[in-house]
Amino acid sequence: MRSELLYTTSQAYLADTIVTAPTGDSSLQLYGRGEGTVDWDGTTGTIEWTNFPELRPDGLFTPNVTGVIRIGAASIMYRMSGLSLEPDESGFRRFVGSVQWWTDDPEYRWLTKRFGVEVGTIDTSDGSLTSTVYDVTPV
Repeated sequence: MRSELLYTTSQAYLADTIVTAPTGDSSLQLYGRGEGTVDWDGTTGTIEWTNFPELRPDGLFTPNVTGVIRIGAASIMYRMSGLSLEPDESGFRRFVGSVQWWTDDPEYRWLTKRFGVEVGTIDTSDGSLTSTVYDVTPV
């Protein structure tokens, strides 16, 4: 297996978009929207998404993100699901998740046959996050 850097992101939750609802089993279901920028091999694009994570009783989140990346004329839909750890002493949550992509753009169609991993941090004080996404498709 190889690991190849695909892109990095700088994102943030949009103000007043986070909604919570108890699930009855001491966990909490949330909903939020966000946007940001993507740096893909020196080309800057945009990213927008929704997240429908669960806050488990043990304090961990399970991100469930769907969104779209736009680079030039290309639109790339994606889905990420994973695990977000409890905040560290500085208020940052570390997260990791698996990523899949969908697009009909000829330049990025190869992504639809790849498997990605996203790793990053969320600043719990302001909802900003940064991440790095790797192609980890087995060869």
